[in-house]
Amino acid sequence: MLNYKSETPEISVIIPTYNAAGTIRRALTSVFRQTFENIQIIVINDGSTDNTLKQVKALTDPHLEIHSYPNSGVCAATNRGMEKATGEYIAFLDADDFWAPEKLASQLNALRLHPEASVVYSQVNAVDRQGEFLFRYPFSLASGNVSSRIMESCFIVSGSNLLIKKDCLKHTGFFNPSLVCFGDWEYAIRLARRYQFLAVPDYHINYRYQNDSLSANVFQMEKDGLAVITKQVARPFRYEAEAARAFVYRHLTFVALFRTNDPGRCRLALGYLAESARHSPRSVISIEYLRLFTAGMLLACLPGNTSGPCCRWLLKTYNWLSNVMCRQKTR
Repeated sequence: MLNYKSETPEISVIIPTYNAAGTIRRALTSVFRQTFENIQIIVINDGSTDNTLKQVKALTDPHLEIHSYPNSGVCAATNRGMEKATGEYIAFLDADDFWAPEKLASQLNALRLHPEASVVYSQVNAVDRQGEFLFRYPFSLASGNVSSRIMESCFIVSGSNLLIKKDCLKHTGFFNPSLVCFGDWEYAIRLARRYQFLAVPDYHINYRYQNDSLSANVFQMEKDGLAVITKQVARPFRYEAEAARAFVYRHLTFVALFRTNDPGRCRLALGYLAESARHSPRSVISIEYLRLFTAGMLLACLPGNTSGPCCRWLLKTYNWLSNVMCRQKTR
């Protein structure tokens, strides 16, 4: 591998981590195995109290640098990494997630072929705690000016997806440290306001789907999601704001149903779904709405020992149908 200390890295990879001892090794290994090698790997240890730091220090790579700080949240930790980035491009990776070996090479090549774009993303797999494949998130080829599209649906799925030109920081700045959830979405919205996006059709991101992560805290998510909309949508654009609120409440429905273990999750989820319909009445005829409604009713009616496997099957079926429909639209 090229040693970034003797040659300026082309891509800086930022990995904020907090108490991720069980996943950080696989995340870092996926970066070490990238086919594109001229990289800087910046791990920001955000005050971990487990043996995350020990796990990271046990790995040796000439590209790796480790910085430890008191805990201040994932957005603040990411910002610290961005301040230390020296590459022409910046990629982000959550400590829970991992990449396909060709992720950086494919995305960088796409940006080189399309210099008008400044942000590139790939397709996303969901994996379980052990890193085994669960399902594919809906396929997206949204490119160019996606500022309206990304308000209606966070098609990048995860911040682990993006590769951006470092020059974007001049106008977009850093992540909002006041956000606990939806920080990736908020930053992507700001990027989309000014820069062109580009889609890579390959599945390069493995997003760990678990119910004890920050993204499973539905009440914090609701607060932060609505705060993002208030901040990012100007008052004259009421339709955009309503579409964004509908997306937030659909996502909350999904999280409440499939990523929480609360006994009252059915009532909570159906309440969120009704709120989504209030902001976007036309969404009630969409396959996504019908799938969420069906899952909520199944969970409410089935015995506890059967509702979980049933909804797991339903979740996989829905995502398969979503991908079929998305691919049809791109033809």
